[in-house]
Amino acid sequence: FDLLGDDHLVLGRLVHTLAILMYFALHAVVTPAMGKALLEFVWALRFHTDTYVRHGLLSSVSSILLSVPAEYLLDDMTEEILETQVWLADVAEKDPDGDCRHLAMQNLLLMENLKKKKLETAPLEL
Repeated sequence: FDLLGDDHLVLGRLVHTLAILMYFALHAVVTPAMGKALLEFVWALRFHTDTYVRHGLLSSVSSILLSVPAEYLLDDMTEEILETQVWLADVAEKDPDGDCRHLAMQNLLLMENLKKKKLETAPLEL
């Protein structure tokens, strides 16, 4: 297989499948590790030219944001999340595909909601 070339459909299916597996791992002990590994995978492919692959990558980010506990995302993966946020903002503005732009915006909203939820549950320091 040439996943980065002619077999982009197989890569797209793989990425969508990984997004589904991530989503269904919601309450598993390995969810944070899975989320970190999937985010690294997404990061390596984020500039793929195929729309279907990019859509799968954005779906994977959604699954990570919905499945990995917010505390872990915001405390242990801060740098990765900030880099992903910058990438999502770029996709939301410049991606040629409307569905990808829409999904990037939804992911940005999910990130903002996670940050708000984290601030609301954080203990007040005196």
